[in-house]
Amino acid sequence: MHPPATSPCVVHGPDELDDLTVLAARTSVRAVVVHDGVDLAPGATDRLLAEVERPGRRLVRVVCAPARCYVVDRELLAAALESVPTQVLAAAGEDVDALLARAIGLDPSAEVTDVDDPSTGLWRHWVDGESVGVRAAGTATPQWEAEVRRAHSTPVRARTTVRRSLGRARRAIARRRHRGGQAR
Repeated sequence: MHPPATSPCVVHGPDELDDLTVLAARTSVRAVVVHDGVDLAPGATDRLLAEVERPGRRLVRVVCAPARCYVVDRELLAAALESVPTQVLAAAGEDVDALLARAIGLDPSAEVTDVDDPSTGLWRHWVDGESVGVRAAGTATPQWEAEVRRAHSTPVRARTTVRRSLGRARRAIARRRHRGGQAR
């Protein structure tokens, strides 16, 4: 049985500079959400944590212009704090990807596909803020929060999973039929 999942810690921009260093040193923290001016819908931090916990991922950038937001795993944050000023990381600027890449010894201009092992997948990933429940500060409405909550509810997720499974099964049957027809 797995231990219960913990939510990522949230750092709200340059006002909480000391929190970055404290969180990077705390081994119980798995990821940190760093943003400068966003509204988070209920459950958004858990969805962001799920995004960064996929194999090989260490950084997830959230597209929610004009605000800036990213989720970084604790180990990458700790490595970055050794060479990148805390103010720069807390500001969540556009160049944070390149700074983090340099902090772990990667060429930021190269095609980014790995961290340590090429088979692990992308180390950084972009998600649409609307799809996970992140909007620029002041733009969240109760209707939007209700929509996000409904879109990520258990019945909707179950229905989506069933539809995907049925679609895969239909495609597999169609491929078998197609191959069978070619063998004759």
